[in-house]
Amino acid sequence: SMEKLSRIKSEGVITGMTPSEFSVLCCAEQFPRKHGGTAASVADIAALMGVSVPAVSRTLRSLQGRGWIERTMDDRRSVRVSITPAGREKLLDNMSRVVGSLNRILSVFTEDEMRDVARLYSKFASATAEQLGER
Repeated sequence: SMEKLSRIKSEGVITGMTPSEFSVLCCAEQFPRKHGGTAASVADIAALMGVSVPAVSRTLRSLQGRGWIERTMDDRRSVRVSITPAGREKLLDNMSRVVGSLNRILSVFTEDEMRDVARLYSKFASATAEQLGER
C-alpha cells in the first residue's frame, strides 16, 4: 500500500504551483485567522510545515515573484508574510481542486468505513505524536 501511495503524483490536482508553494500559501492564509490577525513569520511557517527557515525563504521568493505574497518587517525586525488577493485567488482555486479530489476519493467509502478511517487516523496521529514528540 505504501509503495502504491508513494507513486501517486499530485499533478492535475494542484496546478500552477508546487505542493510546497501551496502549503506556504495555506499557512499564510490560515495563520492570521488563528492568531488575532497577526501575519505569520517565516519561522512560524517553517514550524507549521516542519521544514527549515531557508527552505521556506526560497519558496517565499518564488511566491513573491508571482505577486502571491508580500513580505514586511515588523517592529521586532521579523519578516511577516501576507497573502495577496491574487495569491488568495490562486490558493482558493487549488483548494477547490484538492477538496473535489478528496471528495471523489472518499466517495468509495461507506459511512461506517469513514468513521473507521477517522478513528484509525486519529489513533495513528496520537501514536505518532507520542513516539516522535509534537514539534
